[in-house]
Amino acid sequence: MKIFISWSGDLSNKIAEELAGWIPCVIQTVDVFYSPEDIEKGENWSSRLSQELATCNYGIVCLTKHNVTAPWINFEAGALAKVLDSRLTSLMIDIQDSDVKGPLSRFQNTKLEKGEIFRLIQSINRNNEVPLKDRVLEDSFDAFWPRLGEAISKITQDSIGKKSSKSDENPKNEAIEEILRIVRKLDGKFENASPAKNTAPYYKKDGTLNATKIDEIRWSKSMSLGELAEKTGLSFSTISHVTRSGNCSLSIAMKIANALGVTLDDLVCSEPDQEKNS
Repeated sequence: MKIFISWSGDLSNKIAEELAGWIPCVIQTVDVFYSPEDIEKGENWSSRLSQELATCNYGIVCLTKHNVTAPWINFEAGALAKVLDSRLTSLMIDIQDSDVKGPLSRFQNTKLEKGEIFRLIQSINRNNEVPLKDRVLEDSFDAFWPRLGEAISKITQDSIGKKSSKSDENPKNEAIEEILRIVRKLDGKFENASPAKNTAPYYKKDGTLNATKIDEIRWSKSMSLGELAEKTGLSFSTISHVTRSGNCSLSIAMKIANALGVTLDDLVCSEPDQEKNS
């Protein structure tokens, strides 16, 4: 199964980028088409869009208050709607249902919240050729949600901070208030949550990289997957694979460590003491 993720603008791009790397972790049989280039910059985007849509089974359009009325995002959404019909979802990043107009108003809207993202994943799974069993899907989602939830919190907080530094206006806009509510809700869940059980192992075999540690370090530096790929000179797909599996060559590992400003020892996995003694 292949998913098409549409975006336009910096905030929309950052959320789309995180989704592109995260969804295949939850449902391993899913492939994602995500272009790091803004759709408005492409000269032959209509042709490229047609080619990709021919192989896609599901569509996600990342909407913000800055792109919801943009001609290009609506053009792309209209093309997606014609091909994918009910298998199209608009992800409302900092807007409300009433803000969604045009072709996307006919389809399911998803808020940037854990419960709604899980329902989105359930919908994707139902349309998958070989869907995961409900319990397996739920366990997989719970194992990988902290990664996406933390990224969402960081991205939205940074976005609000940038807007505040550029304007002296009071943040009374309802869309911004909605973002703040979501961020506080997510932060509260992370602070009160106990360590998850039966989740993906934090440690892996000796010689591989600790994928979780890579994400923690880049988040602390406000670095997106695309920015990490640019700093290392590696492709987005390569970086996405490493952050999912931890598997890579020594040369790639050294490039990632240099880009993050850490030593290779900081990223290499080692077995926890209790496992070594067992």
